[in-house]
Amino acid sequence: AYDSGLAHRIVTDNIVGDEVIQMAKDISSMHPLAVRSMVQTTRMREDAMGGMGGLDATLKREAYAQAICYAKDDWGEGLDAVVERRQPDFDTYHGNDGDW
Repeated sequence: AYDSGLAHRIVTDNIVGDEVIQMAKDISSMHPLAVRSMVQTTRMREDAMGGMGGLDATLKREAYAQAICYAKDDWGEGLDAVVERRQPDFDTYHGNDGDW
């Protein structure tokens, strides 16, 4: 799976639980709208691979999702956090993203 790109890292059995928890924490620190968008685009791409939409439809969906994200009041919070070397603060947006 790693060699074919399906996995981005390999861990031993004794730490897999800790790695799963860390990955969940990392994902939960991201903006919920962006996470939801990535999941929907991934699912659409999976459908496209089965012949239901194709790459073009997936790219259009991703362009739309990016436009929605950039239109949000907090679009710069993630960028600011990277520049300032801190965790982004999306707490006020969890469960309160309206559009999706």
